[in-house]
Amino acid sequence: MDHATLAILMLFIGLALIIAEFFIPSGGMIAILAAICLSVSVWAAYQAWWETARSIWWSYLAMVALLIPVSVGGALFLIQRTSLGRHVLLRAPNLEEVTPYAQQEQHLRQLIGKRGETVSLLNPGGMVEVEGERFHCECPGMLIEALEEVVVTGTKANRLVVRPVSDLDDRLLASHSPADRQNDEPPSGEPTADPGDDNTPPLDFDIPQS
Repeated sequence: MDHATLAILMLFIGLALIIAEFFIPSGGMIAILAAICLSVSVWAAYQAWWETARSIWWSYLAMVALLIPVSVGGALFLIQRTSLGRHVLLRAPNLEEVTPYAQQEQHLRQLIGKRGETVSLLNPGGMVEVEGERFHCECPGMLIEALEEVVVTGTKANRLVVRPVSDLDDRLLASHSPADRQNDEPPSGEPTADPGDDNTPPLDFDIPQS
């Protein structure tokens, strides 16, 4: 094999190894082989054309300088559009992949303030049922037995944050119920007592005069 044929052959082998380096994890061994092939190609081209046709030699060097970055760019282009390349490179998720998680997070936030019932022991994580749906949840700092009533106080990733329902919550809810507010208001049409009105009824006992 003459030097010209060896130069062209080793050039194409070196370029193929450059592309393979992006797809085959080798710890840099393929890149070293590519560098060796390209070095042999340049040496063979020097032996073939330096003495006889220097214009071909300089054209060869220009072609090597052009084909190496073209091979790297082509490898990067292909690696993003093949299944193997998608396993090698970490790409950002697209809108279709992110939307379901956003919808789930919005659905969980709508449950804040709702009451539910624990399905399993919260230690502190477990399952809770809210409005007929079961969700993963956690109750930081305490254990809650199953079948206990809880209230949703927040969200954490794809989980609900809950706490036990206390008697204070029930009293506050009862004090703000519409029925109690209606009982506190005087009936329509009935005048309210004026503190400054002199016609107020007398007390059942006398206040001693100083």
